[in-house]
Amino acid sequence: MPTYVLTSYGSDVRVTRPGAYLGVLHINDNMTKQRFVGTQLRPDEVFTRCVPQDKKVCRVMFCARSVRPGIKLLHPDEKDVEISYSIKDWSLASSYPTTTLNPDHSSKHRKRLRWYIRVHPSGMIEDLLTGTKSSNLFCELAPSSPTTAPAAPPKDLQAALVPAYPDVRPGNAWCLPLELFVPHLDRVLEDLGLEVECRTGMITSWLPGISRHGHIAYRILHRTQIDPTMKLTIIPPPSVLIRIFVLYKGISTAELPQWENSGVAHAQSGLDWRDAVGWSPELANETLFRVIEYGAMEVHDVEI
Repeated sequence: MPTYVLTSYGSDVRVTRPGAYLGVLHINDNMTKQRFVGTQLRPDEVFTRCVPQDKKVCRVMFCARSVRPGIKLLHPDEKDVEISYSIKDWSLASSYPTTTLNPDHSSKHRKRLRWYIRVHPSGMIEDLLTGTKSSNLFCELAPSSPTTAPAAPPKDLQAALVPAYPDVRPGNAWCLPLELFVPHLDRVLEDLGLEVECRTGMITSWLPGISRHGHIAYRILHRTQIDPTMKLTIIPPPSVLIRIFVLYKGISTAELPQWENSGVAHAQSGLDWRDAVGWSPELANETLFRVIEYGAMEVHDVEI
């Protein structure tokens, strides 16, 4: 969770640790302006170890990890469709086309966000409430902390995702050098059916996070691991639905010995990601209604 430090009334806060973040908050009558410079703190850095000069800090901002799923809809004809997420332990940060988070009447512990759209044969979608036209649906979901943290990482490698405590470790994930990770994952996503536009958008959105690390560990979740906290409903139901959800994590040099049996050779042999995401050969059938959902979430170490 990167930490942002803002200063008061235009004065600077200087932090003693290398790589620390510096910023300026200008206040002029009723107008405020924030200017960010420098670099943000690494996920493994603790703010209490930073010593601001002259106690000028007036505000601290935290950037929580989030998942940004995109939904691509392909239909041979013009068709009106209702799409909704029923979520638990997530909060809505943003969406496009814009929608709202409302109570889910199926459960008091869940919320629901919903779109009413018209799908065009070209792949364009039109939001029927706002008139917005786009190439896909998008939302950003941030985890909301559960009442209690898990006592230990789950023993079941197919355990459901806990949004506030995503699990990436040797035994359930693969670790690759950064220079191999991007082309490797691009090939995996291509095999799973993601078109170039989706793969490009997905991977480039990760680059600010992964470029800080020499090695990246990743896993692709099974649909049954996603549904308990992020259930996707489409009316009418598509003939093909693929859900691709990737967890990834930066690995330090000191941690590499733990990953010696989870390298690129292991990641490329004997893995059937197609079953996990619901791949079907009918994905290539342009006469069918097909939906591809794709998203990724960066994982940081959390003491539990």
